[in-house]
Amino acid sequence: MEIIVTYENKKNKLIFDNIPKVSELLNKLNINTETILIKINNEIEPENIKIKKEDKIEIIKIISGG
Repeated sequence: MEIIVTYENKKNKLIFDNIPKVSELLNKLNINTETILIKINNEIEPENIKIKKEDKIEIIKIISGG
């Protein structure tokens, strides 16, 4: 299964043997789940959701300051 993910304005193409969860996708990209939000089809989703081939996936980096 081929998944295209947008992260930091770059598109990444990932290949999986099975239907992955968001957490598996993040592991493959080596991204810390505490520093991002996941948008799937323009909705914020949890990391335990399964991805469908047709999903539009965007990873948004959270920036905080003090």
